[in-house]
Amino acid sequence: MTEAIFGLVGVVIGGLLNGFVSWLADHRREGRSVKVAARLVQSEMEVNNLAVSGALFKEKTWAPLGSLLSVSEWTEHRSTLAAKMKDEDWSLVDNYYSEIQATKALAATHSPLDPIDQGEAARLAGMAERIVKADAAMRTYSNVHSSELAIKKARG
Repeated sequence: MTEAIFGLVGVVIGGLLNGFVSWLADHRREGRSVKVAARLVQSEMEVNNLAVSGALFKEKTWAPLGSLLSVSEWTEHRSTLAAKMKDEDWSLVDNYYSEIQATKALAATHSPLDPIDQGEAARLAGMAERIVKADAAMRTYSNVHSSELAIKKARG
């Protein structure tokens, strides 16, 4: 009888240990996939920011917006990030990408060399604060703290 009790206790302890090890491995794998997704999205956000900045301050045409704006990393990885991001962070980044999509669609209606009118320039300039906030939110999940946007913000 004692042998049966020890056997049963061994099976229970073995099952608990196996469950814990499986949970820990899944948790680590999920954390890595979120970090990878966040880094790819953050990198795309930086390219988008450079396109908006280039259109506003250098080119003053639609060329950078039509050719450089992208939402592909966000589209591919948003479901991974949705499971992990806080509601406020999700909202910032999702709204950022909605603005990028709208700007990309608008750029498609213009010739690349068309000048950006004052109203559109004001709208793009208004995106700046939201871009910085979305970038800061994404840095929380990517663990990359030296982005171009963070450096520009620190320089003021």
